[in-house]
Amino acid sequence: MDAADADRSSASAAWTGARTWAFFGGLESLLFSAGSRLAGDPAEYTPQSASAACASILSYAAVGAVVAALAAPLTRGRARGVEWASVAALSLAVLARVLTTWPLQALALQVAAVIALALVAVSIACWLSERVARQLEFGLAPWSACVWLAVGPWLVGDGLADQTREGKLVGLAIFAVAWLVITRLGADSFRNPRAASVGFVAVVVGGVWASARIEQHVIVAPRPAVAAPTHAPLNCVLITLDTVRADHLSLYGYARDTTPFLRRFAERAWVFDDAIAASDLTLPSHATLLTGLAPRVHGAHPDRRAPSGRPLSPAIETLAEKLAAAGSHAAAVVANRVYLAESFGVSQGFEFYDQRMASMRFPSAPDWSLRGPLWRWLARVRPEADFDLVYRRAEEVNDAAFGLLASARDAKTGFFLFVNYMDAHVPYFPPAPFDELWPGKLPRFSKEDYYALRDAVHRGERSISPEESAHLISQYDGGIAYLDAELERLVAKLEELGLYDDTLIVITADHGEAFGERGLLEHGVSVHQNQVHVPLIVKPPRSSEGRRIARRVGAIDVAPTIAGALGVAVPADWPGRSLLDDAADEREVVAENYPTAWLAARNPRLAEVQRAIYRGAFKLIVHESGTRELFDLSKDPDETSPLDASHSDLVQALDAWLVKSQPRMPDGAGAGAGERATAGLRELGYVE
Repeated sequence: MDAADADRSSASAAWTGARTWAFFGGLESLLFSAGSRLAGDPAEYTPQSASAACASILSYAAVGAVVAALAAPLTRGRARGVEWASVAALSLAVLARVLTTWPLQALALQVAAVIALALVAVSIACWLSERVARQLEFGLAPWSACVWLAVGPWLVGDGLADQTREGKLVGLAIFAVAWLVITRLGADSFRNPRAASVGFVAVVVGGVWASARIEQHVIVAPRPAVAAPTHAPLNCVLITLDTVRADHLSLYGYARDTTPFLRRFAERAWVFDDAIAASDLTLPSHATLLTGLAPRVHGAHPDRRAPSGRPLSPAIETLAEKLAAAGSHAAAVVANRVYLAESFGVSQGFEFYDQRMASMRFPSAPDWSLRGPLWRWLARVRPEADFDLVYRRAEEVNDAAFGLLASARDAKTGFFLFVNYMDAHVPYFPPAPFDELWPGKLPRFSKEDYYALRDAVHRGERSISPEESAHLISQYDGGIAYLDAELERLVAKLEELGLYDDTLIVITADHGEAFGERGLLEHGVSVHQNQVHVPLIVKPPRSSEGRRIARRVGAIDVAPTIAGALGVAVPADWPGRSLLDDAADEREVVAENYPTAWLAARNPRLAEVQRAIYRGAFKLIVHESGTRELFDLSKDPDETSPLDASHSDLVQALDAWLVKSQPRMPDGAGAGAGERATAGLRELGYVE
């Protein structure tokens, strides 16, 4: 063979390898987008950006081309040697990927390992024996092998996981027919230059389109029939800043100017200096904000029977349901697509509930997929947020909310809009320039780096270093500053649409965050102040008076405030009172902690339910084990020096009050939210 023939042979081999690997990559994109959307809960669909889908498929093609070109000298003289080599190399890559997860506990991993190992063995046998190659030519076409490698594990892992027995049989039958068709047509078309080119382009375009263009799930519910309002309606915008602790806002005296807009906004709003969240976790806190009931009453929180969290019971009437029944349009745009998803029940009563997420550049994929290694390679040259951001940014949430506000203005009826932002949440990836506002940012600090650090700290294996602390806090503060800028956009839109004066605006947070205090990170870990002291800013309708209010209030006071301001009767069983009531005095406030099972697994000291009861300057933390911690917040705001609580009359009085206020969970409360919710929690780091 002369040099020209060798060059043509290498080029042909590279083209064969590129087609084989690109077809596998295209199948992955189709399965993780269109397949997941059709086979599972549509609310759990994760879109992928077109550019990333194209990049991943072309990256597979590049790897396949290189591998096949290198293998070409070993396959000369064999009609399909390069095809076998491409299949063997792809199968070996999948097998190596699967074996990194040893022991193979999931059925999909076991299936992937068996298929990959079988294809490697068959490819080697075909290379060694022409007779075996002729016998297996029908079933070993590269496209056919790719279907086995990609679709087989997906079927048993995600595709048929939630199907009935009959659904599983139908799915397997469809797979068998599809494989036979691809196998029958695949060998000839794969070797035909024109057909191969068309197939290559079709797979790339199909994978890209399916990843980026499938419509996400938005809940649209019928609106109750109500009489038209007889007076100019009032509106409410409830905003939750997920994971924002009060002492990191310059509005509350923080040294870094994280909230310049809110400081200005406070001049025409009421600022509550001592607001306490209902819980230190998203689900119970938001359920309280949207029902007016404490977590121990509404029951939407983790427990031993529902380790990821128990959905809100349909038997509980929500604030949205009450307002909708009174004539207000109830709509929501949420960034937290896990605990605020439809599966956890907090969407009850909303006429329009937008729980979509941003098109991710590289959404998570199963452990048998080759995308994990591909991401790690691409992550060396791409920003971490391209791979690790698992929620819509505030600007995208705002863009969706702006459309709802414009529609509400045109409808000339009252509205209740709930908006949730997540930009201060793990993995702390504020957009530029907010990621560089304050010093301390570490280069290439990924979500996986953070989770490894957090788990080691919680297990007591190490403490957080000053450099790590500086990085996390700089990015957290940057996220808050970005939120502040987007809050300014939202308020400006209300003013632009002429809705500002007639709108009650409530800005608060569901919980705070820990950055090493008491050897803890993140949230859901305690009821100490860094977890439950949250911002609360209220702009009453048709008012521009600024106030600073020192009395302690709780999250249970938000729903009565909204209902009262919009002219809806406050139910007698709601324990809270309107924040706009000047005559209200300070009462006991309770914050509750219900740990997830995965948190408890990291450290037994985090396994206990905790409750904090506030009275005056004193705060009592009661642990499930019976341990009590008493603090005088007027002298010890950081809770570093607990008082002697063994014989305190105050402790006994608070204990008695807590026991008296312990109702049972309402009948009809659901079980855990299931495997798909658990997958979402894993993306956010709650589940290992």
